[in-house]
Amino acid sequence: MSVNMSRNGRPLFENSSLDGGTIEELAQAFSTIVAYSGNYVTDDQTSEVTHLPLYATLPRFVGQRMRRICIFEGNRLKLDTPTMIIGGVSRESYIEWERI
Repeated sequence: MSVNMSRNGRPLFENSSLDGGTIEELAQAFSTIVAYSGNYVTDDQTSEVTHLPLYATLPRFVGQRMRRICIFEGNRLKLDTPTMIIGGVSRESYIEWERI
């Protein structure tokens, strides 16, 4: 599995080359994206999926067991995640897909 999430409206770098970007531009870009990939396991009885990251933008994700609750509502799938601390604030979080 692979997860890539970023903030909308991320600014472009002044230098558009693959290795471009000032230290400030790179720091801003890194602070507005989270990505990880690896394996997963499912539990049909509890409607859960557990992500097992092998690679991640945030090193602390690697080797973690990231449990997500699957909520199916018609043509929508919502992955509910545990409460996260973002910017020092405790926040509820989920990812939602719609089949069209």
